Amino acid sequence: MSSERVSVLLVGLDGLGGYYLNGDEADARQRMPTLFGLLDQSTVGTITGRTVFPPISAPAWVSALSGMTPDMTGVIHKLWDPEVCVGCPNARAGTPVPLNVFDALDSATTHKSIVASWSWLLKLVNGDVCQCALDAGGDDDKAVRLFAESCSYDKGVLPHCFSFVHLDLIDAAGHKHKWESEEYKQSWSAADRRLQELIATAQQHATSTQRDLVVLVVSDHGGSGNDHGDIIPSHMQIPLIVWQSETNASKRPVHVDVVQSEISILDITPTILAVLGEKIPRWVRGTALLQ
Repeated sequence: MSSERVSVLLVGLDGLGGYYLNGDEADARQRMPTLFGLLDQSTVGTITGRTVFPPISAPAWVSALSGMTPDMTGVIHKLWDPEVCVGCPNARAGTPVPLNVFDALDSATTHKSIVASWSWLLKLVNGDVCQCALDAGGDDDKAVRLFAESCSYDKGVLPHCFSFVHLDLIDAAGHKHKWESEEYKQSWSAADRRLQELIATAQQHATSTQRDLVVLVVSDHGGSGNDHGDIIPSHMQIPLIVWQSETNASKRPVHVDVVQSEISILDITPTILAVLGEKIPRWVRGTALLQ
């Protein structure tokens, strides 16, 4: 696979606990056929990978997008705000914002987009590092529509090479109804339909620009009761999947020799950079899951 002809879509399914997917996998497969279809055809993937501690959204998503642990980024709670907080040692120049995958990808050759159902995530980017940052305002259907619209922005500019789309409804169901509830599991099906739409749009876009597509799907945490934040399996286990649309089997990169239980949210950024042929900065932790 040539890194010059690849588009990467990262889909974040907030609050999808791997502990519950693994607890009754047969039921989970019925509710999430798209997710498990990706898992079954993945180059590397697991439903019981590891997030960072504390397993809450702000530090976890920053770790996913930066490859740094919360103690390195300084983002340990959603109250972190670049307007008032001191930056980490590896911050974007002139800001307290931790360097992340958007900074590491060359804007001259890589068109990047972020569509966030959770508006907080837009604090991590600016116009210098991301050409397209869209706020879905808590509406996952809007996030799907905005991603489709963002692909049309490519006319006359670079094709999308990296896109991150964040969906929030699973996490909202956990907080409202409890992670062990039937309502929480029902939210999986709704999220899975949106995941299917996102992949179809990304595949159409990749095909129209003559690119191969790599899809990564990850969560940030699980939970129990109505909350999360403890260092226990129901909070710490997450799905992490890397899937490729490459049809030429002889060109498919193989995954590195990793133990499934050791796959971590920290592996997201180095994997994206490796797929796109970018140098992995010294501040990135984790392992690139593709050779």
